[in-house]
Amino acid sequence: ELPKDWTVKQMSLSDQVSSSNDTLEQLAVAFEVVQGVSTVVIAVVSFVWSRHARRAQRIEAMRDLLRDACREVLLEFALDLFIGRRFVDQSGVAHELSEGDFAQILSTTVLFPPTAWHRACRSRTLLFLESLRPCAHIIGRGDADFAMQDGIDPIVSRLRLALKALADFWSPQGRLHSPCTDEHRKFLAAAFADGHSEEWVLLSRTLQRLGLAGRLDTGSSTAISQTADEAPAPHR
Repeated sequence: ELPKDWTVKQMSLSDQVSSSNDTLEQLAVAFEVVQGVSTVVIAVVSFVWSRHARRAQRIEAMRDLLRDACREVLLEFALDLFIGRRFVDQSGVAHELSEGDFAQILSTTVLFPPTAWHRACRSRTLLFLESLRPCAHIIGRGDADFAMQDGIDPIVSRLRLALKALADFWSPQGRLHSPCTDEHRKFLAAAFADGHSEEWVLLSRTLQRLGLAGRLDTGSSTAISQTADEAPAPHR
């Protein structure tokens, strides 16, 4: 015969087992919730990190592109021509440039300069202007804004120095003197734009981005945009 309290003990044990099962179910639900939250957090962090990494890669890729473009700028020639007022030919001979020399080299009416070194200097000037074009397209269109630190970003130092040399020749500041005339400006604008005024616009925007805004304005009654469109391209 079973003890009288056996049924009571059995019911109490059943209650404990049921209570334990409820606790386990609650723990399982809590674990699933925590696991779900953790999955969401991991997904969000991964997305943010991936986005940050992609942006960093885009910035680095653009800076590499800009660095390569600026490396091709003929800075040394620009400093010699526009600041030093001289041209060193392939033989290593340095020619000091007078106003008469500039009149032969930077002229839309003199299609074929009379001396070999004048022609060589003109050719080198055209190469210099062409070396600015890749940078003007990248910076002038705003493609590199997100990747540049500021106007004196070290990556664009060669470009900025070259443009500053050209600007000091084009529109000297303070007590500086320059032999540059409207005819020289017309030649340089026509040579760079090569019949496409939007090219000159890109170059002007590039100067603005580098802290040289307005330095290549014409300063005469003839608009540069008209000069770029109407002036015959220099003999190449």
